[in-house]
Amino acid sequence: MAVLKRTDGQLEFWGSLDSDDDLAAAAGAAAACGAYRRDDEDEDPLSGALSCFGCRYRRWVPGGFTCMKDRLAPAT
Repeated sequence: MAVLKRTDGQLEFWGSLDSDDDLAAAAGAAAACGAYRRDDEDEDPLSGALSCFGCRYRRWVPGGFTCMKDRLAPAT
């Protein structure tokens, strides 16, 4: 099951693309995020589905990802 944690305003997500519950949690987080931006097609594991797993601000870490939206320049 997905675990969402905020540390110093940064979202950490522990979960897997193999779990329906984790996919639903990542989709809900992306839908609620005003900064969500779809990643490049070749970097998107879900082929365009609205999900943090496919966001350009997501950076993979062992067991999940970290959201870097507040640390990376906005997409133009």
